[in-house]
Amino acid sequence: MGVIRTFDAIVVAGGRGSRLGGVDKPALRVGDFSLLDRALGAVRAARRVSVVRQVDDVVVDTRITRTVEQPPLSGPAAAIAAGLADLERTPGRGSTPPFVAVLAADLPRVGEAFASLRRHAMPRKVDGLIAVDPEGRDQPLLAIYRTAALQAAVATHPTDGLGVGRLIANLRLTRVPLEAVLCADVDDEADARAAGIELSSLARWAHA
Repeated sequence: MGVIRTFDAIVVAGGRGSRLGGVDKPALRVGDFSLLDRALGAVRAARRVSVVRQVDDVVVDTRITRTVEQPPLSGPAAAIAAGLADLERTPGRGSTPPFVAVLAADLPRVGEAFASLRRHAMPRKVDGLIAVDPEGRDQPLLAIYRTAALQAAVATHPTDGLGVGRLIANLRLTRVPLEAVLCADVDDEADARAAGIELSSLARWAHA
């Protein structure tokens, strides 16, 4: 089947950053680009992108929109539900793509990770592709789902405070092993150092 070519995307760019003192993680910079920039770059081939983010700093256009989960800061499952609803409200040209990528905006190597995931064929009888790290942990915010399957999962669960693992528990997923460095997110100061993020910048965001 080759590369998945037609897809929408949801970029989950919220959260409290509590393990970094309340830092706005997607705004942190690795080199010349923020983590959010990197996530948006990873899905530049998407037909439409919904960024689920409290901060009103997303450059929106006919392709990229911003929304907020309800209630605010109610977790990534609620963010996925908000992103799907946003994509449904503004479908753009043509029919809804059969696939929707879901990416977290705190993955420094998200471009490489998503490219590796996207190269895998989507078997006909599965509901999606999900990255799995070398320790066998699923990465539900580094995945490509069949749009209809993810919509059905959201429709049957109250998403406020729900873990994403429970949201997708009944989906049939093909697990795609990725290197640890591609799955690594920025949760704490050690992660930030490993990603090349200056800790002084974390302090500025934490006390902004």
